[in-house]
Amino acid sequence: MMFPKFGSTYIIKGVICELFQYLDTRQFYHISKVKLHSSSEQLLFSRIGHLMEETNGRMPRSALENALCYSGNYLNTIVNKYTGMNLHDYGLTFTMKKAASLLTDTDRSISAIETQLGFTNRTHFYKMFKNKYGVTPGKYRSQMKGVQT
Repeated sequence: MMFPKFGSTYIIKGVICELFQYLDTRQFYHISKVKLHSSSEQLLFSRIGHLMEETNGRMPRSALENALCYSGNYLNTIVNKYTGMNLHDYGLTFTMKKAASLLTDTDRSISAIETQLGFTNRTHFYKMFKNKYGVTPGKYRSQMKGVQT
């Protein structure tokens, strides 16, 4: 900057435009409402919930550690404190919620939905879904379609 070269003003303008583009792209940041009397643990739990929702509960523990800069054990402790569940089970609640949403709002096959949500074992998906909702995915879909009509 002390010894400007030909075109340096365009380089600076380009960098500023890149910065604005970065700030305008939602995938690069996350906005959370913060209550002034909230504890840091509550804020961390909120951030964990947002990340789980964005990834349909399929964010590995190591990725959460990297994204939030906390150890997996501490993240597990925070989730357990607020939900009584471990991190894996908490993630599965988001996965099952997404599965129910896809069953209700789309006509995709159940096998396509289970593949989209990262299940490789159909029996495991059915078992998890039935534990959460009390019925199989097919029965859930038919019940929900009957409610909507």
